[in-house]
Amino acid sequence: MSFTTEAFTLLGVGIAFIVLRWIVRINAVGFRGLQADDFLMVLVVLSYSIETIQGYNVGALAHGLANNTMSDMERTLLDPNSDEYRWRVEGSKTQVRSWSAYACVLWCLKAAMCTVYMRLTDGLDGYRTRIYVGYFLIFTTWVTVICCILFACRPFEKNWQINPNPGNVCQPAVSKVNLFTMVTLNGGTDLYLLIIPMPMLWTARMPLRRKLALTAVFSGGIFVTMAGVWRCVLILKHPIRGAEESGSWACRESFVAIITTNFPIVFPPLQRMILNTWEAYSSKRSGVHQPDPVRLEDHPPSDNGYLRRRTDTILKTLSSCPVRRDSVFDGSTDNLNQQHGIRRDIEVRIFQEIRLDDETERRIGTSLGPNLPENASSELDLSRSREQTQYYWIK
Repeated sequence: MSFTTEAFTLLGVGIAFIVLRWIVRINAVGFRGLQADDFLMVLVVLSYSIETIQGYNVGALAHGLANNTMSDMERTLLDPNSDEYRWRVEGSKTQVRSWSAYACVLWCLKAAMCTVYMRLTDGLDGYRTRIYVGYFLIFTTWVTVICCILFACRPFEKNWQINPNPGNVCQPAVSKVNLFTMVTLNGGTDLYLLIIPMPMLWTARMPLRRKLALTAVFSGGIFVTMAGVWRCVLILKHPIRGAEESGSWACRESFVAIITTNFPIVFPPLQRMILNTWEAYSSKRSGVHQPDPVRLEDHPPSDNGYLRRRTDTILKTLSSCPVRRDSVFDGSTDNLNQQHGIRRDIEVRIFQEIRLDDETERRIGTSLGPNLPENASSELDLSRSREQTQYYWIK
C-alpha cells in the first residue's frame, strides 16, 4: 500500500474515532456539558489534517527530497533554477510545517488526557496537585519543542538553505536536535501522565483482570513513546530517506496517539454495547427472555450546562429496597448471572452527571423527609463535576 493511501486512511479512521468520542460524550452529558478535553479534539483534528497533508506533500510535491544528504560538491553544482533545487527547498519547508503540526497533535492530546484525569479524580485528595503539575509540564514542554523547531536554526531561512551546507541543526528532516528533544519530552510527559491514575485504579475494588485491562487502556502513551523512538531510529539509520521517513512516521505516531487517548472515553460504552449484544444473542439462542433495562426520564440540561436527572425518583427507588453501588470503574455486567437473587427484570441503569449546589441538596432532603433511608446519601454520588456511569442493582 502506498503512503498516500495509508496516510489518508489513517486520517479518516482517526477523525472517525474522534467523532465517535463526541457522540459518546454528548449522549452522556449533552452538548452544554462538554468540557475542555472535548473541544481540544477540534484542534487535534485540524493539526492532524495539516500534518497528513504535509506528509503527502513531501512525496507528491518534493519527491521525498529536502536539504539533507548532499555532499558539498553536489550543493555547489546544483542549479538554483533546477527542479531538484525547488523540490529540496519545498521539501525542507514542508518538514518545518510537519514538525509543528505533529507537536500540536501530541500535546493537545496530552492536555485532553490531563483534563479527563481532572474530571475522574474530582473530590479525591492528593490528585489535584499532580494534575496541575501535569498541566505545567505539558505547557512548558510544548513551548520548548516549538521553540526548538522554529528557533534552533537561525536565521530561520537556513532551514531550507542548500548551499553552503547549513548543518544538521538546519536540516529539519533529520535534525538531531528536533528528534532528541521530541523523543525525550514526549516520552517524559507520557510517563508522567501514566502514573497519575494508577494509584486510584489499583486501590479500587474490582477484579484483578479488570485492573489489568484498565491499566492497558490508560497506558496508551507507552505505545506512542515507542513509536516515537522507532521513528527516531529509522531516520538516523536511513538519513537518505529521512524526509519521507520523518513525514510517514509522524502520521503513524499521531494516529496511534489519537486512538490511545480517546480509547478510555469510547471503551466503556463499546464494552456495554458488546456485552448487551452478546447477552441478547445468548438469550435468543437459549430461548430465555431478558427484559431490557428501564431508563429513567431525563430533565433537560440546567442553566449551568450539566444534566440533572430525576433525583427524587432515584431516592424513592433507593428508599424502597436495598441498594448496592458499583465502583465507577466497575460498571460492567460480567458477574450478573453468577450473583444469586438478582432480578434482571427490574434492573435500573442510571447514566448521570450531576452538579448540585448546597441549597438543592437541602431541598431534596427536606422534600423526602422520613422516606430517605439512612444510607441513601452514601449510596448517591452528588460530588461536583464528576462524570461517571453508575449502576444500581435492585435485589
